[in-house]
Amino acid sequence: MKALIGLGLVLTLIAGFLMIYGWYLHRQLFFGPFIVLLLGVNFLLILKERVAVRRMAGDRS
Repeated sequence: MKALIGLGLVLTLIAGFLMIYGWYLHRQLFFGPFIVLLLGVNFLLILKERVAVRRMAGDRS
């Protein structure tokens, strides 16, 4: 579980770096896809955290 969260954080950092780097190089060309990637990784992280909290609370549904 911690490995998944760590991997998600690393991917978020990489996506953020590439997004900023691509924006500086090409302005709008790479900006859109990296924003989508960043939001997608963050959404998955939040989803996994919520599942972990539910499991710790004892709700197995």
